Amino acid sequence: MHHCARGPREAAKTSLSPAVELGVDSLARLWFGDVTAAQLARSGIVHGSPGSVQELSRLFATAFGPVNLNDF
Repeated sequence: MHHCARGPREAAKTSLSPAVELGVDSLARLWFGDVTAAQLARSGIVHGSPGSVQELSRLFATAFGPVNLNDF
């Protein structure tokens, strides 16, 4: 169970269709913050209604993108 400002939340298995479908690799990129769900949807990697994809983009939005401070 996860607790947040709006109270406890939890995940449960359901038979409902997903609002958005994506692979683990796409989820990792959203978590890293180098792309938005909308960008991945335009590439055909994320699938869902425009509203659901925008909501997913909003959920993973950050004020600043990732930065790599290493010189290669």
